[in-house]
Amino acid sequence: MSEFSRPAAIEEPRLTTGHRARRRLPRHIIVVLPLDLAGLIALSVSGNALRPFERITTIEARMASKSDFFKDPEVRRLLLEHGIRVDIHRLGSRGIATQSLKGMDVVFPSGQPAAKLILNREDHSVKSARPFVTPLVLATFRDYAETLERAGVAHAQQPGSGGKTLYYDLDVRKFIGLLNGMDDDARTAGEAKDASGDGKGATVDTWNGIGYGDTGRSNSGRVLVRTSSVCESNSAGTYLSILAFVKDGNRTPGTRHTNTVIRLLMDTMRKEDVVVDADLTTGRLVLNRALAESLRDGPEPGKAPLSAVMSEFVSVTGRFTAHRTDSGDVVLRARYGSGEPSAHVKITCAGSEGRGEFRNEDYYTGEFQARCLGKVRTWISGTGELTLDPIAIFR
Repeated sequence: MSEFSRPAAIEEPRLTTGHRARRRLPRHIIVVLPLDLAGLIALSVSGNALRPFERITTIEARMASKSDFFKDPEVRRLLLEHGIRVDIHRLGSRGIATQSLKGMDVVFPSGQPAAKLILNREDHSVKSARPFVTPLVLATFRDYAETLERAGVAHAQQPGSGGKTLYYDLDVRKFIGLLNGMDDDARTAGEAKDASGDGKGATVDTWNGIGYGDTGRSNSGRVLVRTSSVCESNSAGTYLSILAFVKDGNRTPGTRHTNTVIRLLMDTMRKEDVVVDADLTTGRLVLNRALAESLRDGPEPGKAPLSAVMSEFVSVTGRFTAHRTDSGDVVLRARYGSGEPSAHVKITCAGSEGRGEFRNEDYYTGEFQARCLGKVRTWISGTGELTLDPIAIFR
């Protein structure tokens, strides 16, 4: 190639330079800027300046009453300081113990029995801890608490910082005397019995009967405690256990004293008219007032199926047979009705609950008379099977 045909070198282009005009801050930004700087200084001093950039670990947790603690704003703030956020899935303690825990990082049942069920049924290694212990508390209005104090059933604790106390110690033995609906030693010393004048009868303890009327208000209703479901809640089960313990002379009832617990439970439930009695051997169903009213205009006057009792507690008496499944569960069946093919009531007791009475092999050799307090879960017409979720079973 000749020198005349060689292309000339291309010089890099030059760009015109300039200076960026300095923008003035709008007046409203100038006004706010000192506040922003003050906030930045405060965050720096408290160690939170980099909080938005820190990694937050979210923990999926299933818990019962302790969820109120973890929802407290101060607790949430302290956890966030350590990079932890707790996503709460609320469920009763027994529900936690019996339902799937898939996707959960932490479970927080409210009692030791539910915790043991969880530890026993988990295949992989599970770490357990007991961060704190909480007392069992009955909540009421001050007038009722002071009425119990005047009746000698409760005793005020010393307030922490002056003023009126928020907490009282309850004498459970005397309190049971009020729950049983009878005039007894729960009244204040020297007070004449049958002095309630509440129109409920001479032997019935009512709020007016123990002095609530002295507050200037009136309540002729019986002294009651309302709890969450004993089927789902640890606190309800614990409360019932305390009553049974005191009723049995400050001794653990155990399997030999089961009737003490059942009698106390059944007496209370019948006084509240919240239980229905069914005798499978006679075919008789004794309704409470609420169920009788709802079935009054039913298709068959004077007759009702057990499946109509789904919203109520039911005490079922019958002749049962028992067999143990491969998983260790115990299944009870009792003939239900006189039709053919026959219908049955089915009750399943989880093996993990360790019901001691079913260790006796005599249960598996024939029929036995038993009573079950529970709730109807479902009726399956295809198999003629009514499933009952048990609370207590005794012979």
